[in-house]
Amino acid sequence: MHQNIMKHYKVIKWVQLCLTIASAVLVFIILYANEELRKSLYTNKSLFIISCFIWALLLFSFLGLVYDFTKMSYFIKEEHELNKTAYLDKKTGLPNRNSFDAVYHQQNNQLLLHNTSCILMKISNLGSINDEYGQETGDQAIQYFSSTLEEIGDRFGFVGRNGGNEFLAIIDDCDDDKITLFIDTIKEELNTNAIFRLLPVPLEISYTWATQLESQAKKFSELITYTYKKSQRG
Repeated sequence: MHQNIMKHYKVIKWVQLCLTIASAVLVFIILYANEELRKSLYTNKSLFIISCFIWALLLFSFLGLVYDFTKMSYFIKEEHELNKTAYLDKKTGLPNRNSFDAVYHQQNNQLLLHNTSCILMKISNLGSINDEYGQETGDQAIQYFSSTLEEIGDRFGFVGRNGGNEFLAIIDDCDDDKITLFIDTIKEELNTNAIFRLLPVPLEISYTWATQLESQAKKFSELITYTYKKSQRG
């Protein structure tokens, strides 16, 4: 809603700017084409005052529009930063739980949920990495995995960090074959990407997934809840 209002307001300001410039150009053309009128400006005091008032008004309108565009640019940038803070995980840059909640509202009906799958991923050996090599190394492991997950996720669906050591992938139009391809692609990156060789030990990732057909979920949140319960059952 807010974005639509800002978009309409921006269009109005562009129209206003175009009209202001067109008015200034029109006045200039009239004065240039009418020599008698130009001479009258210097001999007719009233006409001179009216002309000065018109030019001052046009100049004031132009400066006001420049100010409006400057403030709009500032507000858009500020809103962008706030959205990043609200919807992106600070440590990894991945979408956070707020982003998943936003997806809840977009897909919170069974029709849109059809053939959607949820994959829950955890770095199984993150605790031991933190204990043996320190939390800084553990944070690097999270960041390396997040970067890879984001790159792969763009090809499959929506991925994000749910917090701590939990990552989620939401894949539309999905079946077991597509889930297997997604997981195999991640495993291949873990084995071949040179960035993971910077870690003292290989990452071990556990996967739990559920399809809408399996869970019989009618809401997006129910699909995620089912996936979590399935992971706890082992």
